[in-house]
Amino acid sequence: MTYAIIAEGGHQYRVHEGDRLLVNRLEALVGQSVTLGEVLFLVEESKGSATLVQEGTVEATVIAHRRGKKIRVFTYKAKKRERRTLGFRSDLTEVEIAKIHKSRAEHAHKVQKEAAASSEPEAKAPARTRAPRKTVALDESEGKGE
Repeated sequence: MTYAIIAEGGHQYRVHEGDRLLVNRLEALVGQSVTLGEVLFLVEESKGSATLVQEGTVEATVIAHRRGKKIRVFTYKAKKRERRTLGFRSDLTEVEIAKIHKSRAEHAHKVQKEAAASSEPEAKAPARTRAPRKTVALDESEGKGE
């Protein structure tokens, strides 16, 4: 079983393939595949021995965007009649760990392979060109209302 420790959005997570976790909001659509932050530690366990891998990537699929639990903050200053209540809800993204790649080269090769397979020739829309501006010469007789 392979696991990785990743840093994403100022937090560190220990992840296995198939895990679901909530991370700070990612700029990705639901169902889109993303590569999560920096991999700090990657261990490959096989038959009782563990091997530390120096580099790697973690690929995840965005499941949903949601908001975290509301946090209430109350501040006051004694004997000054100064009170203030604030609330905060963090924006979160739920992701499912799809694949842990042992090296960046393996992941890059997979991405190139997918791009080559999906690079079917598409009909491109013609580039939009701007029509030349029309210049109209005004006669002096047109504007006088004769």
